[in-house]
Amino acid sequence: MVASDSPDGGSYIFQGETYKNLIDNALNTGMHVNTVHDSQYARATNQNNLDITDRTATQGKELWRKLHMDGQYFVTYVGHAGPISFTKHNRMWTTGDVSRAVYNHWPIMSTACCDVAHFDNDSRGIAEVMFHKRDGGAIALLASSRMVYATHNDALNTYFINALFSYDANGVMPTLGEAYKQCKLGFTTSNTNKMSFFLLGDPAIKVNYPISRFKLIEINGADMTDPTDQPMLRPLRKFEVTAHVVDAEGNLDTSFNGDATMTLYDKEVQFATISYNGQSQKIYFNRDKLGEVDGRVVNGVFNGTMIVPQEPKANNETVLLRVYAHKDNSDYMVNGFTKDIKMLPYDANMAIKDTEAPVITNMYVNDEASFAGGSMVGSSSMLYITATDDQGICLMENTVDDAMSLLLDGGKTSYNDVSSFVTGSDGGKTINIEFPLNNLSEGLHTLTFTVYDLLGNKSERTITFMVGQVGDVTLTADKLPAYLNEEVNFDLHSELANNPEVIVRVTDATGKLMWMTTTTNFPVAWDMRDMNGNKVPAGLYRYFGTYNDGINYGGTSINKLIVLDPLKTAAE
Repeated sequence: MVASDSPDGGSYIFQGETYKNLIDNALNTGMHVNTVHDSQYARATNQNNLDITDRTATQGKELWRKLHMDGQYFVTYVGHAGPISFTKHNRMWTTGDVSRAVYNHWPIMSTACCDVAHFDNDSRGIAEVMFHKRDGGAIALLASSRMVYATHNDALNTYFINALFSYDANGVMPTLGEAYKQCKLGFTTSNTNKMSFFLLGDPAIKVNYPISRFKLIEINGADMTDPTDQPMLRPLRKFEVTAHVVDAEGNLDTSFNGDATMTLYDKEVQFATISYNGQSQKIYFNRDKLGEVDGRVVNGVFNGTMIVPQEPKANNETVLLRVYAHKDNSDYMVNGFTKDIKMLPYDANMAIKDTEAPVITNMYVNDEASFAGGSMVGSSSMLYITATDDQGICLMENTVDDAMSLLLDGGKTSYNDVSSFVTGSDGGKTINIEFPLNNLSEGLHTLTFTVYDLLGNKSERTITFMVGQVGDVTLTADKLPAYLNEEVNFDLHSELANNPEVIVRVTDATGKLMWMTTTTNFPVAWDMRDMNGNKVPAGLYRYFGTYNDGINYGGTSINKLIVLDPLKTAAE
């Protein structure tokens, strides 16, 4: 939920918090809501302490970018805006920011602001730029094409949010078109303001989000079905969680098997109390993530373990635990949460003792089998890291000393969002990272990864690789998606004077080499078999090439290839 400053000092942030409370409580979505309120971030001033023209909310801009890197299902913006930016003078998010931001999971977005998609103008507005961006942006947007008015915008946006997240009330996932229609029909009297809003996207897309059927049964020995039995946690102590997936009648759903994620968040920290139209509302900063682990639901039952990090902000205060699961071979998802967990003070006598540093077991770019020091890669590549620890890896982001880091060329570039790409397993003892490296410059580079365990023990590893000439050679596939009963043809597009020799590689989503060939003749076909001649399973793959024509050398960008099973697709 993003809100800009308002001239009355509170209306936009008040509206943004109202949307948050709507999704958090009334609509029973069980989803985690973050906020990026413009007024929470300091403004630059000149030496005379007067406001200056460039009042960019730098911290807010960085948080907007990071949250999109994490992956957001839904985003809404309320406040001042125009064709080139969200927010008026503060420039929270501009068309330039859109063009530079690359992320894999795109949101549905609604806007309660002016003129961000003036489609009959000579140039695209910021909402249109987001919609057309192929490696970021948004799936679809409820957007304005003219000047509009705040009160009616707020009403329209509220109608849209209610319609989009209506599953709990209606038992049916709506399409975007149905949500769009309902937000217009929310006005029972004449309203010309609503005519300036339109749906930029496919109205037939059916939305899909988790439903609240993942019930927490026991946390650290406390019976969650007993409202008087409050679970207690303590820093540097392990805790166990049991949760059940239930059906519509509240009974254990033994048919549910799938991957699960458990996330622990710190306490809420208050920013301010604002008043608007005679009402007051407490505004909080986003909760810090303390830890996250992946696991499995088996026959409807999930059992997970996690270790609390050493220095949470909560001290005899409550923290938040969320659980989520995705049923195998389906689009069915469930979630659940509790805010009623008490974090007790740190006790050195009860804390886990550990002097062993984490072990970085793997760190390579694009392909584990062929990567070595000085390997050739493309300017856009994928970094894979695996690290383990006997107790647990520290995933806290807002800690000065123990946050994991990734530095390019000794710190010339610092990737502060590496933790957004972490998946944890084995109770937090193992992490895997798949991190996109984009816009690397030509030449020799180093990458240094630093990771800490929950006790502050540290490990570090550096790899070296070469980036060749940027933009001369690209590799493309003729099918996306591809099917297992087909071949995929890879073609080379080259600006080089000579015909280069190219090593074409296909890896799975973890960087494991599945197939490769060396050729000077294109297109070249892949028959969907691995290096041992076996048909690969359906799933996500990546392909890229390294080339050399005797003078020029380099690597192509890494691209995704989605492979589907035709029999399963036909059955669905």
